[in-house]
Amino acid sequence: MYFDPTGPWQSKIINNTYDSFLFKRISQLKMEGKIVYDIGAHIGFHSLYFARLVGPKGKVYAFEPNPKNIERLNLIREKNPDIKNIITVCDVAVSNVSGSETFSMSDEVESGRSSGSFIDTADTIWERSAFASRGFNEIQVKTVPMDLFKKELPIEDAPDVIKIDVEGAESLVLSGAKNTLLEKKPIIFLEVHSMQNMFDVVSFLTSLSYGLEIINKEQDGRCFIEARPKKL
Repeated sequence: MYFDPTGPWQSKIINNTYDSFLFKRISQLKMEGKIVYDIGAHIGFHSLYFARLVGPKGKVYAFEPNPKNIERLNLIREKNPDIKNIITVCDVAVSNVSGSETFSMSDEVESGRSSGSFIDTADTIWERSAFASRGFNEIQVKTVPMDLFKKELPIEDAPDVIKIDVEGAESLVLSGAKNTLLEKKPIIFLEVHSMQNMFDVVSFLTSLSYGLEIINKEQDGRCFIEARPKKL
């Protein structure tokens, strides 16, 4: 990893406490040779972990629309030649429609603000003015639904495991993935950023016969959910 080791979120990575609840769950799965979608990959910490678990017979697709995050992600990927070819970086925002959308982003990787970038249709935890006051800028990014990956992106592999952390667009990602979820029935780990998203996520996934469990709660109301298809 390439970052300032003195930062608050960086130090958690160094001492193995960053998203430890998630990694504990994933370490219990049989991941070798699996296909993982890392949607909202930031600078690739989760993607690196997934790549080491799936090994050379597996594949990790890292989806990240923030150019600064992609720049750092690609640096980290290049500096880890043992897993370089396992990770494919896709510079798109995964959503429910194919097209282009306004993307509010920060280029401050070390402060952690770049991890809070979001598409315009996301239901964020803060008012939009709060992001603007923190130096977020707007650009246009390509959006692609998961159900159209084979058509619009060089992705032929359906996922066995999906991680979603997209700053309020999680219900949009899921609604654009209905056919993929019904056909492949992957295990899903996702962070939910608002009450509206929680309602939409639970309603949608239960309609597809998924069982849901909250595996982590933050003081600001965000929750991380594990969703598994129910056995018939």
